[in-house]
Amino acid sequence: AWMRRLAVGLALLALPLLVGGCGGSSNVNGNPTADFEDGVWMGPALGVMTPTSVMMRWDTTLPVACSVQYGLASSPTAFEVASPSGVEHEVTLTGLLPATEYVYRLVIDGTASDRQHRFKTAPDDPNAPVRIAILGDVGCGCEVEIQAAEVINSFNPDLVLLTGDLAYPEASAANLRLRFM
Repeated sequence: AWMRRLAVGLALLALPLLVGGCGGSSNVNGNPTADFEDGVWMGPALGVMTPTSVMMRWDTTLPVACSVQYGLASSPTAFEVASPSGVEHEVTLTGLLPATEYVYRLVIDGTASDRQHRFKTAPDDPNAPVRIAILGDVGCGCEVEIQAAEVINSFNPDLVLLTGDLAYPEASAANLRLRFM
């Protein structure tokens, strides 16, 4: 149980930092019309997760109205929650079932994305096993890092904690997005 509490504590501490964007800039390196799919240049990323809720965050290249359509795989657009217009978007999905896989997609300025994403809510059993992967210094995007990511993915971790050095030699928002989003 102490390991589970540690994992939840780390998630609560680290994930909001990981999904916090890049200082609130409304564009990519001064280019507000950067050509990223669906007008999203950072995210979507998941933040604080409980057995019945999850926070999502993403940034758009221009100020727009956004929402998230979500549901079970059998009904992926059953629910929708809106984010205020702007370039920094954050919503919390609530009323979710514990230890359940959901699918979601962003709706940007009224147009639903073709890209569908997945997440699984946390279990409600405090004694449930949790697989954690912790890594850092993965900023080059080279073959050995790709191989390490494949190995980590094969273990199907419940939480991945990145400790830093995510994008170099140029630690720009665009470089970070291209390697990790």
